[in-house]
Amino acid sequence: MRDVEEPPDTYSGSRLYAPMLEGAYGMRLALFRDRHGRVCAVGFSSAEGLERVLGAGYEAWPLGRSVLRELAEARDVRRVLVDPVFAAAVVSNSALPGCEVTVPVFLKELR
Repeated sequence: MRDVEEPPDTYSGSRLYAPMLEGAYGMRLALFRDRHGRVCAVGFSSAEGLERVLGAGYEAWPLGRSVLRELAEARDVRRVLVDPVFAAAVVSNSALPGCEVTVPVFLKELR
């Protein structure tokens, strides 16, 4: 994982580690689907929790809760799950050979 400077709200406990992916124009917030199929963003209390649930394919960026929500809302996503405990495995689509659905489906969330 890459070292990222801690945001100022780290000390108040309002920081979450958000999964980030490299896109064509830089880093972007990874989005997922919850157990009901709704698009959502996720945040974790620790970088280790993020890696345990999602695997090593994501960079864990510490963000303030409000920043995470703003990044999600910029992509028209209004649901943020905190510390989900399970993600289904990546599924391949046999109708499109070589195409993978890279969005895990969260089956449970913690509040």
